[in-house]
Amino acid sequence: MAPQAINWAIYNSLPPAEAQYQLAHVHDSKRKSIATAYIICVPIIFLAVTMRFLSRRIGRTSYGADDWIMVLGLVLVIADSTPCLLAAFAYGGAHHAILMTENDPVSFAKSVFVGEILYAPTIGVVKISTLLLFARIFPGPKFKRMLWAVGLFISTYSAVMVITMIFQCKPVNRVWDPTVKADCIDISKVWIVMASMNVLTDFLLLCLPLPQLWKLQMHRETKLQLIGIFSIGSFATVVSIYRIPQLRGLSLYSYDPTWADVEPSLWSVVEVSAAMLGASAITYRPLFNWIFRKPSSSPEPEGRASPRTGATKSSIGNIRTRSRSKTGSDIKMQALNVFHPSVPQSIHSSRISGKGDGFCRIQDSIDI
Repeated sequence: MAPQAINWAIYNSLPPAEAQYQLAHVHDSKRKSIATAYIICVPIIFLAVTMRFLSRRIGRTSYGADDWIMVLGLVLVIADSTPCLLAAFAYGGAHHAILMTENDPVSFAKSVFVGEILYAPTIGVVKISTLLLFARIFPGPKFKRMLWAVGLFISTYSAVMVITMIFQCKPVNRVWDPTVKADCIDISKVWIVMASMNVLTDFLLLCLPLPQLWKLQMHRETKLQLIGIFSIGSFATVVSIYRIPQLRGLSLYSYDPTWADVEPSLWSVVEVSAAMLGASAITYRPLFNWIFRKPSSSPEPEGRASPRTGATKSSIGNIRTRSRSKTGSDIKMQALNVFHPSVPQSIHSSRISGKGDGFCRIQDSIDI
């Protein structure tokens, strides 16, 4: 599609070198990149959250605060994406500024302003959901205190970021009205600080559960598999790091905001989507077990001895009853749905998950 007519008022307001550059690149467009990012990312996070709830149901695990807060994160992603898409496809975004219509600058600035405000609570909510998930899996008091400390840090800098975005100019309406005289901060520097905080907390979320997993008494290969599941979120860390250089040109007060703001917006939705996918993937084990389950064998007659354990089915209930007095390590291993050497595998595999509180099985946590 051919670009709009050139806005000569904007063209004449630019420095000569900038005006010539935009005119020479008048046919450039980033709309295809934006459309691709949102078309891929938004359905993926819808699917990720849906699979999370489906996995909970298959594992017969009660829904927890971490699940519902992730739903809130999904809602915030949609709310944050809407003004960004409007800015790109309705208000002159993804092209150079000289192609904006007379009314586009105000509408574009207001849309980007709303998107800036919603970004911090969106990524913050996803991180808080991840912390609550870790609390369900590893309920130790010392570990919980660490999670609370990280959660408080995330909540604090997210709130500070929201306030800073709202009051980046004094008066506020300078954000979308360039005729107003105002004092404004360098918003790109604020975004870089925020992005650095995100990278730091990404590393914390990646590293916090690893010592807890390593303490579990299980085969090394199984332990490494579980660590790999928890490390899926490292992709969000990589995206967060890559996103930082893209923020340097972010500003509504630059000569070409409709072009410069595209990359930060694009990588923001990728970052949030990767964080949501990584946090939800930890819960998929019951779903994958159900999808790839082996055909069940014929049931054994009541009272008949199991060929692997020599135990009758009537005695299994007694064994289960006695197993309730297990150590904390045993309970965590059951939470991870991992075979424990002290329990016959036929008994271990025959367990049926009940509606738990998320602390006692991987059907409730990593099975989660």
